[in-house]
Amino acid sequence: MPMLGADTVVVPFLNGVEASDRLAEILPEHNVANGMAQVSTTIASPGVIKQTGEFNVFTFAERDSRPSERIDSLRNAINGAGSSAPPTGDIERDVWSKFILFSAVSGVTAASRCTMNDIKTNPQLSELFRRVVSETASIGRVLGVSLPDNIEDKIWSAALALPPKMRASTAIDLENGRPLEIEWISGAAARLSKKARIEAPINSALYALLLPHKNGR
Repeated sequence: MPMLGADTVVVPFLNGVEASDRLAEILPEHNVANGMAQVSTTIASPGVIKQTGEFNVFTFAERDSRPSERIDSLRNAINGAGSSAPPTGDIERDVWSKFILFSAVSGVTAASRCTMNDIKTNPQLSELFRRVVSETASIGRVLGVSLPDNIEDKIWSAALALPPKMRASTAIDLENGRPLEIEWISGAAARLSKKARIEAPINSALYALLLPHKNGR
């Protein structure tokens, strides 16, 4: 709190769709923006984060997606540093689009102890993955997120293009006995489905399967 100035902007790049709202409960709302990162990393050693893929995209905006000089300044700084920070006209849509994909990648690769190649080549896993995508997209639509009508097909195409050996960080954390972020992924989908008053049986099942490992080994 002492670090906040009148025009300081705090941008969350955490997985899930609730980080901005949670920050706005703690910080002055005019200091809070919204964002999402598309970057593959792992904890290489204590205090050291290693990038494991080539992509590094950071998408962010004011919470209502209005144009903003402070957002433009941060975007220019990130682009100038060699990463990618594209503009967006609807940050809520973007955050949810990633959440829909990640709820499936995280939940299925962790609960099944599998890779994306396993998902692509195993019909049962493919069906499970696509059902998670459809379920999470339905939650977003009911909650008023402006998702494209073909978001399910677009996300499946994106999943097919992922590296064959890729697993979510959730799966890697599970393998190494670390605490899991399931409260903000499968758990969030299950929780938000109640807010939307619709069923989310697959997300709820994935959450239950991973819950015993929530706090690590």
